Amino acid sequence: MSRSVLVVELCVVLMLGGCLPAGAESESAVSMNLPTPTIHPFFLAGSPTPIRVQPTPTEISLDDFSSTLEATLGASLVRPQSEVKSIVIYDDEFNSDWLALEGENIEADFKYTTAVHNGRYSISITPFADFSTQYFVVQQGADQQYLQDKVIAIYFWLNSGDGFLQLDDLAFTMLGSDELPYYTAQDKSAYIDDEFPFSETRLYYLGLNQTIPPNTWVEVEVLLDNLIYDPDYTYITGFYIKNNEGYTHTFYIDDISVLMIADEVSGQAFPSEDEPIVATPLERTPTPTVTLSPTSDISPTLTVTPTPTMSDSSVECVITIPSGWVSYRIVAGDAISNLAIQSGVAPEDLMQANCLIPGDPLSIGQEIFRPPFQNNTSTP
Repeated sequence: MSRSVLVVELCVVLMLGGCLPAGAESESAVSMNLPTPTIHPFFLAGSPTPIRVQPTPTEISLDDFSSTLEATLGASLVRPQSEVKSIVIYDDEFNSDWLALEGENIEADFKYTTAVHNGRYSISITPFADFSTQYFVVQQGADQQYLQDKVIAIYFWLNSGDGFLQLDDLAFTMLGSDELPYYTAQDKSAYIDDEFPFSETRLYYLGLNQTIPPNTWVEVEVLLDNLIYDPDYTYITGFYIKNNEGYTHTFYIDDISVLMIADEVSGQAFPSEDEPIVATPLERTPTPTVTLSPTSDISPTLTVTPTPTMSDSSVECVITIPSGWVSYRIVAGDAISNLAIQSGVAPEDLMQANCLIPGDPLSIGQEIFRPPFQNNTSTP
């Protein structure tokens, strides 16, 4: 039965295959110019030998690496990590290469303890007249020479004190020489036509963009490449900070350092500019920072990372919330004294409950605990 069916189907196929229109040719007789199929080696007999490509490390010079990334990441972040060093100028005391010189109508305390960013002391500066100047200079006989083409930046922390600090209230000025690696007031080797050539740069050109609230620490970064109006010179011999007209409030400086290219690294000579090196971006240790962001509103908006409270006590303090006290977030203008008055408690009790000591700065957004305000002011 199945054989008969197969025979019938075969006959039908043969009949249909022979029914072609007049003049038509069979498919096998049609000549078509089609491309020859390409067969991937994988489908051929045998296993193909894999091709392995060995990547070659890219070698670039320091200048090429810096010019590519410096515009977007900043000079301090694009230097190879092994080729830079940070030298502390002031941290509780001065580096032996540096000293402070007070100008006229200004008073400075270099062992100030009430407002400290890190460690035990900071520098308190109080100008008594317009355009008073506080100098920080390299002294004669210093072990380190600060060549201008090796120094990347000067860093320091600035505290506004009891009042608001406008960005044009203070100015920073670098000092330099073409002949001496230290500062003297008589040295004018870098002067142009006997005129003082160094620019006085306001805070708004140093990475800050809004008014600094009272009792707030901010980091100031002075990149030498950004001081475009300064002349070319050989040695950095110091810098000074000057107050503007009408600003006679006390402010504070702490943790001053200079970032520069090292002359030697791990006993090996610093590579020449023509020697290729494999560049590694510098990783900086995160530090508490204040980000000042411009807004369209008149009131400035700040995002603050609170600075850890430093205490001389070796015993860890644990915050104990007294009964009835509430949580409160610090806002601009707050101080322990006025919070204590508004809460109806002694300042000592407020500090003790929050593990604070005299002189601890309050950061915007910092959480503390206090009694409800007596005037029933709502908690932010």
